[in-house]
Amino acid sequence: MSNQISFELLPQDEAAAKIVFDWRNDPVTIANSGSQKGKVWPDFLTEYMRGYFHEAGLPGYFILNNGKRSGIVGLDRSASINGLQTATVSINIAPEARGLGLGKLALKALSERAKACGIQCLLAEIRSHNEPSIKAFSAAGYQLHQKQGDLLQYILPLVETFKIPGTSRLIGEGQPCYIIAEAGSNWKIGSDEENQI
Repeated sequence: MSNQISFELLPQDEAAAKIVFDWRNDPVTIANSGSQKGKVWPDFLTEYMRGYFHEAGLPGYFILNNGKRSGIVGLDRSASINGLQTATVSINIAPEARGLGLGKLALKALSERAKACGIQCLLAEIRSHNEPSIKAFSAAGYQLHQKQGDLLQYILPLVETFKIPGTSRLIGEGQPCYIIAEAGSNWKIGSDEENQI
């Protein structure tokens, strides 16, 4: 059976929090996370209810594989990159669903949802030893942006833009209108004598 990715909005209830709690406390997840500390119940319930739902415009989702909950993915607005509205992506695949390529599929599908929320660039912060995440984000089109110690930052621009040379001004989708006025006498109007003026 092939993987069929879809999303379910994270329910704001204790049963959903318990599922996420168990996935977050998986030893592989802990080893690859930034803090490398396990979660403690009921503190995690408070973290889930407040932190996972703090911005209604950027919801978190269960990743569904053929209708079965197989991971979570979320977006958190962060500092802009190259003038683009940016959100940091977090993803956690359920232990029993690892190795199926769901990370790449979910990240690709998430891009359109993020763009619809006004996000212009996605950012992933990955520990340098986290090979599965590096592989998944790279396969989804993310490019290495910078390295800060043990942390790698990968980005995926969602809009086409370019910077005007010598300025910080961006041109492209989602940017303010930019007008270039040009004047010149590169065509003939009137007589030869008039054009000599």
